[in-house]
Amino acid sequence: MKLLATTADAITTVLLGVMIALGLDVQRMAGFYGDGAATMAGVKSGVVARLKAVNLRIVAVRCVVHRTALVMSNTAKSSPELQAVDFELRQVHNLFNHSSKRQSQWEAFAKGYGITQLRFPIFNATRWFSRLQCVVVLTNNLAELIIFLGRATRKRNSK
Repeated sequence: MKLLATTADAITTVLLGVMIALGLDVQRMAGFYGDGAATMAGVKSGVVARLKAVNLRIVAVRCVVHRTALVMSNTAKSSPELQAVDFELRQVHNLFNHSSKRQSQWEAFAKGYGITQLRFPIFNATRWFSRLQCVVVLTNNLAELIIFLGRATRKRNSK
């Protein structure tokens, strides 16, 4: 469901509207699983508070994945190794994201090797598992990427 606004009021309205449209009884809703952001968990006007105004029995649970991501992000701040990995992932992403010509050259080259993951994504700092996606794409394409970059460097140096 696409939200036009991400306010607590808009999210609650859409959530309740979907439940009603699906024939689900809001009074039977037992819990709400959110990310802990103020919009979701705000005591006075967050989504949870608004849902509790409709059904007092709702239990709010903060998403374990988001909690883990926050812990990992804070850990990364004090780990030179993790900071180095983040830096390299950003560098590869930026190398192609900031040059449509280079991205086009990479896509033409990579397709010849049967590569289907043609873009190097960037991770979301608060979602640790998105780093895994970046690492997977990079490692799946690493051999071909090294060849591609080597050719580009040799071409540039020969000019």
